[in-house]
Amino acid sequence: MELAGVPVVSAAPSKPRSPDVGAVTVHQMLTHTGGMSDPTDTGPDTRIFNSVEEAEAEARKQVREQKLRFVPGTKKEYASTGYTVLGQIVAAVSGMPFHEYMREHVFLPAGMKHSAYYTRPQWLDDERIAHPYMLQEDGSRIDGVRNLDKGGTLGVKGSNSARGFIGGGGGIAGGSTSWAIYLDTEWNDDLRDMQKIIDQEREAIAG
Repeated sequence: MELAGVPVVSAAPSKPRSPDVGAVTVHQMLTHTGGMSDPTDTGPDTRIFNSVEEAEAEARKQVREQKLRFVPGTKKEYASTGYTVLGQIVAAVSGMPFHEYMREHVFLPAGMKHSAYYTRPQWLDDERIAHPYMLQEDGSRIDGVRNLDKGGTLGVKGSNSARGFIGGGGGIAGGSTSWAIYLDTEWNDDLRDMQKIIDQEREAIAG
């Protein structure tokens, strides 16, 4: 990856105020070793976003105000903010919103025509798209998309992914056929990689 060693301050459109954050590299964000904090470190985000632009503006603000949890490259700790920045980089380089880029250049070429980062209106209008259901204190489960004022009890207590307006990070939705295509491709790629390793080891032993 050409940008792997490039620091955030050079690659991302949202310039962090802290020079330490600006030094985090693309590779470190990919591997969760950059020390970046997570939006839910201090609790659930209860704000409800009503457009892609609004959600993206907040994401840029979080990057600008980012504070590191540890020196980049010294530890590994999950941070979704790093992947938010990676999405911003894809958008900046391609000139397209990240969710549109993924749809046009990843999902459709792979034959995954029903997969996308769907928006909340699409969630509500298309009955084929599964909704996140959240476990409540009384043991019941409620539809997160239709109950934005409510949160779940698992993971970060009180959180609700549907508040973000558009699926982000792991918020991709798709049909079973689409994911069968994806898994088949990934599995075949893994098998090919394994065969290459076996062949190399055989050549090393024989040579």
